[in-house]
Amino acid sequence: MIEQILESPDFPSSFNIEEQKKRYNKDYEKDYGQLPNFLINKNQISKSEVIELIRNKKYNNKTEFLAILFWGVFFLSAKKNAKNSLLKFINSGIFDDFMNFAKKEIIDSDSPSDLFKKFSKRYKDPKTKKHKIPGKTEFKDGIEAFKIPGIDYPYFTKLFFFYREALVPKKQTYLILDKWLSMAWCAIDGTINNNTLVYDSYYRCNGGKNKNLFDGTLKRKKPLAYESYIKYMQKLALENKINVIELEEKLFGTDRTVSKKNNLYNPRNEYTEWGLTKGLKLSKKAKKEKLIKTETSQNKVSKKNKSNNNIQRENNIPLTRNQPNVINSNVPKPPFHPIKKKEYRGLYIKKDSKKKGEKVGYVDFKGWLCASEDLKKLLGSHELNWEEGNTKSGTKEKYKTKFPTHDECIQFLIDKNIIYPLED
Repeated sequence: MIEQILESPDFPSSFNIEEQKKRYNKDYEKDYGQLPNFLINKNQISKSEVIELIRNKKYNNKTEFLAILFWGVFFLSAKKNAKNSLLKFINSGIFDDFMNFAKKEIIDSDSPSDLFKKFSKRYKDPKTKKHKIPGKTEFKDGIEAFKIPGIDYPYFTKLFFFYREALVPKKQTYLILDKWLSMAWCAIDGTINNNTLVYDSYYRCNGGKNKNLFDGTLKRKKPLAYESYIKYMQKLALENKINVIELEEKLFGTDRTVSKKNNLYNPRNEYTEWGLTKGLKLSKKAKKEKLIKTETSQNKVSKKNKSNNNIQRENNIPLTRNQPNVINSNVPKPPFHPIKKKEYRGLYIKKDSKKKGEKVGYVDFKGWLCASEDLKKLLGSHELNWEEGNTKSGTKEKYKTKFPTHDECIQFLIDKNIIYPLED
């Protein structure tokens, strides 16, 4: 996995901010004032521009902070309450004092985990016993609570990164840790070591509705996780002879709708695939992104397809969507065909629009993918744990690999745009 990611083309580290500006002007300008001129005059912003803005010390704390937020797409991704809470704080009388102390804490830090703890902790007034945002007086007393309203670690680690890179570049880099970089860490380390140790240690939820959810959200030991992540990235960068910041950009990838539209390789797809092969669940948003390239409107299902769906229901075979993309883009959009009175679904490669290609394997209803040499080669770039043999005494199927369920295996194969079920 890591070799393919490093060999892939770079994604730009600059982001168009026009849509964010429109939303701000529409929803927040009236209450919180006009954006700083630095942002008004720009339609996109890059990582290097934010670093230089802070390094030059020509702008106030508000401009620096908002530049980081806009680069991080905060005004498109955050919830309304979070945006209101943060903007109220930025425009408060204590913001400048708070940020002056916060920046000093960030650039003086020698422990990523300790700094993470401080920015996760809310200040409680010792007299009133109520939480509040500390000001100059409280900071002079040496408090260690820097929780900022409206943001959590995906954004306060951005503050760590930009302020240290701009003001103390020779000190240890404190990297950004967000959803996609978290998923990258789990998947890459899990692929290299053939385990789920990182996920189990920091990201797994063992009960409730989020049990086994793979969404890149830290669930436990968060400060330790952040320090471990930085150490892991530094080690990975050294092993692959790449700057750790460049490595982070490679692993981050890009929006999957963008890569799909432009037919680009995107490591984010690798991370979600790894999660599925380990029996983990994706969030609803991730599932939606994953199905963008294959999803078709149910209103366009033909009468024949509806009939096939009825057969599937009668035989208790899970329904799957029509898939528009296969190897040959000229091939009509075929539906999945159920296999009656069988304990597996046959798989074949679509050769052309007139005839079915050679059968190359099957998926049984316990989730085993049994593959011929050809199918195994087609899936060679994906990290699958192959074993010799098959489950139905097939002659061509010499290899097998286990998925959590039959449906997840089918979805995985279809997402590769090379295989689809054959009706015997």
